[in-house]
Amino acid sequence: MGTWQHVALVKNGAGVTLYLNGTVIETTTISAIETSTVSGGGNGGGGVANAYGSPGGSGVVILKFTQRSTVSISYSGTPTFRSISNLVANTSTASRVTFFANGKKIPGCVSLLTTNNSVTCPWKPSTHNTVPITIKAIPIDSNYNAVTMAPSYIGVVLRGGKR
Repeated sequence: MGTWQHVALVKNGAGVTLYLNGTVIETTTISAIETSTVSGGGNGGGGVANAYGSPGGSGVVILKFTQRSTVSISYSGTPTFRSISNLVANTSTASRVTFFANGKKIPGCVSLLTTNNSVTCPWKPSTHNTVPITIKAIPIDSNYNAVTMAPSYIGVVLRGGKR
């Protein structure tokens, strides 16, 4: 049999902190809490269970824990203005991946399905200088959370030679 673990979810204003055996696992903010009505509670009647614990109510609180997914980017060489440069997203689990440049979806690189936790985006930079690239990965398995990578700033150079 497994070992008992102590799990606590603490709400303070819009902030929520998840503890496991007294150690902070995650801190985040929420905008709303879903409430549910339960019947046949321990006091012989029905009740409402919610994150605030209604006075006199009875019910069951169910927490669904998801595993943290990750995404990273790789590319080779230096991307060149208006020339295809392959960006590769590497994920920790099978996902649908969308690439963004300057906060906008890269055409042809939206909701791509990973193969062996990797997917390639044929990016054709439409500007030179430094471009922030982000990637959003939505795992196929609902036991994992969606993740958006922090921006990776990629330098794009002008094409050499004359047309």
